[in-house]
Amino acid sequence: MHFSPHTKAETMTKHVELTSEDFEALRRIDSPTIANAIEPFGVRPYTEGFMGMDIKCMFPELGVTVGYAVTAMVDSQTEGPEPDKRVLWNVIKAIDASPKPAVLVFQDASPRHSHSCHFGDGLASLAQRVGAIGLITNGGIRDLTGVRALGFQFFAPGVTVSHGNYRYVSAGEPVEVSGVRIEPGNLIHADENGVVLIPDEIARDVIRKAQEIHQAEAALIGYYRGADFTLEGVAERLGVNPDD
Repeated sequence: MHFSPHTKAETMTKHVELTSEDFEALRRIDSPTIANAIEPFGVRPYTEGFMGMDIKCMFPELGVTVGYAVTAMVDSQTEGPEPDKRVLWNVIKAIDASPKPAVLVFQDASPRHSHSCHFGDGLASLAQRVGAIGLITNGGIRDLTGVRALGFQFFAPGVTVSHGNYRYVSAGEPVEVSGVRIEPGNLIHADENGVVLIPDEIARDVIRKAQEIHQAEAALIGYYRGADFTLEGVAERLGVNPDD
């Protein structure tokens, strides 16, 4: 399959605000089906646009998270002077100005990601108040009980007990988490299966395609589990000769 460089660039920079009905539809679809639904449009290679197993959903019971990215670069493991609180203020202003719902995406620039932490129940309460519904980061998070009670979602490698010497380095610039470049305003879909970036220009088409894929997969799984299952039938559905 050919991937046009122009198509990919446009996908990553063009932002389209969806309707409340669109968001309701996206929240009814799991992330693997969304990932499958993006593939037929040929806007990016199959190996790009989704985060890996290093980014884990902390509260699977909260279901699907869908929203527009608000980005920041952070560092909690470098000793030095007092942090510049104006950068955090810029993050808060960016959440407030972002289309809603907003999903925070923090790239941790710490020398030790395993000990880094930038978010707990205090900042989750503030971010939620101005329109954020979750955080995705390659650093750590904490205060799980309090954050879970808020209904605020965390996607991170794991939990860290201390915030260390936390600093907000920059706000509103492109970041990279788990090998995925995220720009402010990008549309994110995530659940217990992982995190996937939805190209804005095909977002509504992805909803339709995902619904088609769900129906087709349900029928296929029904066949696999049904009384009329045969290996010959599997070969037919795969389009191969059963004798090969």
